[in-house]
Amino acid sequence: IKITYRSAKKKPIVLKFLLAYLFFNDGAQATIAMAAVFGKEELGLSVEVLTEVILIVQFVAFGGSLLFNYIAAKFGSKRALVVSLIVWIINLIYAYAFLRSETGFFILGISIALVLGPVQALSRSIYSRLIPEGQEAEFFSVYELSEKSSSWLGPFVFGLALQLSRSYRLGVLSLAIFFIAGLLAVVRLDLNEK
Repeated sequence: IKITYRSAKKKPIVLKFLLAYLFFNDGAQATIAMAAVFGKEELGLSVEVLTEVILIVQFVAFGGSLLFNYIAAKFGSKRALVVSLIVWIINLIYAYAFLRSETGFFILGISIALVLGPVQALSRSIYSRLIPEGQEAEFFSVYELSEKSSSWLGPFVFGLALQLSRSYRLGVLSLAIFFIAGLLAVVRLDLNEK
């Protein structure tokens, strides 16, 4: 890891992208983890309904991957990633301000499913083009390590917002910080730079 980090320091774009990824990936993981809690506690949804939404998400995510593959092919991976991050932010605002019913929760689940797979696939695609040729294994191990090491941040922010405000809605909205930070970082990256 130390040797790989030294190599990465010579390619600052890699570290900048990893930082952006750390933010928006943690936001995505926390949103998925906290969705059932929000549905049960804030909306009073049953376990059966939550299970149905989880199953629907699995199927719709495949379609979302195909859709964003098309967007990436037509407009570029960076633009597709930016669009997916904006959709995540819109989903969290919707959950905070407008979500009131079981039907709305299904709509939210479908919308999240459309961007769930693509944010991962687009990130891997972009990262693979940034890392030095011949060092893929070591750089992807750092990528996976950065993904796993930050997985507590989103739930922590959600829990802190919930504890301070006593509002699950503010807890969900607090996760938008991760997507906004990731989005701002991605927009600033010059991905033509290698």
